[in-house]
Amino acid sequence: MKRVAVLLIAMTLIVWGQAYGYQSLQEVFDNAGPGNGYDKYVVLDPAIEYEGDLTIDNAGYVGIVGNGANIYVIDATSGIYIQDSQVDISECCITVANEQGLRVCIFYGVGSCGIVHNNTIVNGTYTGIRCKKDHQTDPGITIYDNIITDCLYGILADEYYLPVYVGYNIVFNSTKYDYAEKCDS
Repeated sequence: MKRVAVLLIAMTLIVWGQAYGYQSLQEVFDNAGPGNGYDKYVVLDPAIEYEGDLTIDNAGYVGIVGNGANIYVIDATSGIYIQDSQVDISECCITVANEQGLRVCIFYGVGSCGIVHNNTIVNGTYTGIRCKKDHQTDPGITIYDNIITDCLYGILADEYYLPVYVGYNIVFNSTKYDYAEKCDS
């Protein structure tokens, strides 16, 4: 009888856990307030799994501290898409869960800059970190101490928008280039 009760509880937890799904990273971002010197300061809970559908556009100075939390790129083209903002990202585990189409784990677009460090990026079907061409002058992007694996490109930057600093990243098992690629725009 005791075994049956334990089995029923375990099955209930498994079914309940799978039905729970992911928490939207966009909702967490939208509800975040200022802190630690940032206009928006997002601190993730490692016990929660997040859906990487985050778009940051014209948000000022943003800090995202993952604390080892898992972020899954499921339906979005980019796990974290940044435009016209300064965004620092650290301690996140970003994984492409849906391999249909080209996916980018972290995308810095026009007018964006920031620091990307101490993250683990897995299975970006296009690239782990992408730096898009920008016609404006800004501080640029610094990328260091990340682990990037199973991506077409580990780090991809446009010819006129190279990161300020790229160093001490572990990039392996990329199908195109093992570290970084500069592409013509």
